[in-house]
Formats: sequence, structure tokens, C-alpha cells
Amino acid sequence: MTFQRFAILVGVLVAVAIGVRILVAQIPPLAGELRAHSYSGLVVGHRALFELTEHFGHDAQRWRAAPERLFEGDRRVLLINPSIPALELEKQYLIKIDEWIQAGGEVVLVADELDVHRVLGAPPGAGNGDGDEEEEDERPPWDAESFLLEEYIGEPELLARLGVSNLRVTDGPGPSGLGPLISGSQRAERFQTDRFVRDRLEDARLAEEAYEARFTGAFEHLDGAAETLSLPAARVRHLQGGGLEDAVGRIEVLLDRNGNGEPDAVPIAAMFAHGAGHSVIVSEPALVNNLGLTQEDNAVAAYHLAVGGGGREIVFDEYYLGNMRVDSAFALVGMYPFSVIVLSVLAAAGVWARFAGVQFGAPIPPRAASRRSIGEYVDAMARLFYRGRKARYALSICRDGVLDEIREELLLPHGSKEGAILGRLARMDPSRAERLDTALRQAAAAIKAEYGPTPVELIQLQENLEACRSPETDKPSKKANPWMSRRFTSAR
Repeated sequence: MTFQRFAILVGVLVAVAIGVRILVAQIPPLAGELRAHSYSGLVVGHRALFELTEHFGHDAQRWRAAPERLFEGDRRVLLINPSIPALELEKQYLIKIDEWIQAGGEVVLVADELDVHRVLGAPPGAGNGDGDEEEEDERPPWDAESFLLEEYIGEPELLARLGVSNLRVTDGPGPSGLGPLISGSQRAERFQTDRFVRDRLEDARLAEEAYEARFTGAFEHLDGAAETLSLPAARVRHLQGGGLEDAVGRIEVLLDRNGNGEPDAVPIAAMFAHGAGHSVIVSEPALVNNLGLTQEDNAVAAYHLAVGGGGREIVFDEYYLGNMRVDSAFALVGMYPFSVIVLSVLAAAGVWARFAGVQFGAPIPPRAASRRSIGEYVDAMARLFYRGRKARYALSICRDGVLDEIREELLLPHGSKEGAILGRLARMDPSRAERLDTALRQAAAAIKAEYGPTPVELIQLQENLEACRSPETDKPSKKANPWMSRRFTSAR
């Protein structure tokens, strides 16, 4: 390829890349792209928290592979909005989490629902509130698919493996009494004027109202550093159950659950000791997601939840995110900028093939298929053998070919003797069997003759054998040679 062609190729590729980049900038991102850029299986992910930990010099990484080697070493693993059924399904990994925490590992689980039964199909709000948990036979009816999946998952073990018992997530309908962070018109302006944004934030938990925060036990060092936390304006997800008595630290907010103007302190995060390590359960995702991190003192609380005491590798797990999609390497072809790279390579290959390839002329028309009959092939071979003075061999090959064809026609096994062929043919077509017997005897006599058959006799014998292939006529050939018949019939 000359330098001029190479320069043209490079110019074309650069122009294509610039055009694609301009076009992509004009297209709104899809929901899947938002999830990818938010570092989560949800539109509102945890990328801000990841970058915050990196900014302050902590060793943070995203884990998108299978968790065979996730729960190992001196790490603090963050499970933010994971798929609870996926966690409950892999019992061997739960055992590994349990052993790793007891050996000194640390896990932070952020989930607005811990009960896999409700995730799989129980009606929203069923069993929430201040009352005791419902008995097994009092649970609301689910659909059949949920029952099958629950039976496949088995007994829930996640909380027990984290060193937690008798704990659930519920919600409180009352406001905090501190007033909303933004008015209704401001919220509409921020989240609802853009339909593209509004549709994707419809199910997201947004930080909309300020709540007074309290920190106890292992979180007491945050008291004074974070005074208010921003959470949803209603139905704040918080922890409940007798297992909270075993917590070594809590993050609580004042929530007016009864609507009487007297807010109660309800926990939205709790730390539990388990062997040499510990686990942290956070019930409100709005505390750590990208939108909530910029409000009030959420960043302070979320940062300390992520890094803990410091000195550990911080791992943000993305394997258990329910909406994450695991594809092969070929899926990169459809993603930007890999798609542009692939198209550029294909375009370069096409240009190179056009200028460097060999130019061929018009295609040669295909050869006509041969329409010769088997008889013509036999005659041609006979003439070949005649020129080579192989009359006996030619007659022998012709004789064996006729026998093989009749043997196949009569459905006899390969290698059947001549007598078996004649016997079955005599029962089906006596006249044809008689002609075949005569032709075979004459051919055998000619083969055994001292000088073999003459050229004329060879042709006549081949015609007699050819006549036996078809049951259409029992008349002798018009070219029959009476002298040859008398010469070879004596072999009977």
C-alpha cells in the first residue's frame, strides 16, 4: 500500500470516529448505560461514594467477577442494593462469608428489604409496622412462581451468616418534623420537568427531607460531625426487631411514626459483631446513593460506613446487583467506544482489500454435468480393456457389476452366491432368471476359454448381461451371434 493510500485511510477513519462521537453526544443515554455509569444495577447507583473513597486515598475497587475470591484477605466488602434472592441462592458463598467475617472480615449490606419472601412476591407493606412478624400460615397468598422460587432457594440464611438474628426492614409513614429540604415546586423543577429523568427516577429512593441524626456505640465518633441526614420524605426504611439489642453501634434518625408530633429514634444502620469481624446493615439506600450523597451530612455518614476504621481494601461488589448483565467478550462490540474501534478496523480492512487485493476477471461458467448412462461407461471401459488385451478381465468386471446390481435389487446381502441370486429371481421373474442364467454360463465359459472371447464375442456377451439388468423384455438381442451361443452353451 502506497503512502498516499495510507494517508487517505487514516483520514477516513478519523472522520468516521469524529462523526460517531458527535452523533452519540446527541442521543440520550439508555437506562442500561445509566446503570453502567452509576456503578450499579440501578439508575441511581453508588459511583459518587466510590469516587469519594478514592479521593481520600483509600484502596477501592469494583468487583464484577464471580465471588470465588471476593471474601478473602483484609477487606471491607460493600454490598449496595444487591439482589437478595441471588445472595440467598448461593449457599456455599454464604458459608464462605460467615467464615471470612468470623476470621476478621467486614461486610456492609445496604438493602431496603432483607426478607427474601417479600422480595419474591409478598404484597408491598405486608407484615410491616410495629407488630410481631406474621406466622408462616398467616402470610398473604403469593403467586405460584414465587412459591417455586422460594422452594428452590430454601431457608433464608443471609442474616444468620452475617451474625444477625431477628431483624427486618420496615417503613415509617410520618415526616421528621424538620421540614422538607426542597419545596414541591423545586422538586418538580429538579426531577419532573425532564421526562427522560423523571421516568428513570420513578422508583428511586430520593433524599428529600432532613432528619435529625443520632450516633451510638461504634458510630459515636460521628456525633457532631453529622447532625442531619437527608432521606425520603415519607416511608423511611428503618430496622426493627429484637436483634437490634445485639448491635454494637447504631445510626438513628428522629421519625414521627405515629403522626402525633413526637418523633421517635429509629435505626437506619446497625453494626453487629461476628467473631473477629463485624457486619453493618443499612436499611435506607438514599443515605449512600449518588443523589443522596450531596444532601445534608449524608456524605460524612456514608464515607465512614464505607471505610470503617480505615486501613483496609474497600471492595464495591457488583456481582450481586440484580440488573447487572454478564456477557461474553463479544458483547463489547455493541458498546461505545469499542463499537467505533471495531467499525474502524473493518473499514480499514475493506480499504486495504480493495487496493491491495488481486483483481480477477469474469467468472468461468460452470462445466455441464455429465449425462452418460451406465451402459456408456461400461462400453468405454470395455474398449479400454480391449485395447489393453484384457477381454477376460473386462467381461469379469461386467459380470460382477450386473450381479451386484441385481443383488441390491433383490435386497440380498453383499456377497450372496450366484445360486442364491438366481433362486430368488426365479421366484419373482422366471424368464429373467433364465436369461441371466444363460448369460452367466456363457460369460463363465468365455472367461475359461483358452484364448478368451474375441472382440465381437465380448461385445455380444456384454449386451446379453446388459439385457438381464431390466425385466422389461425376455426376447434375445437382435445382435445375437448363433455361433457364439453354440460355442459357449456347451458349458452347461
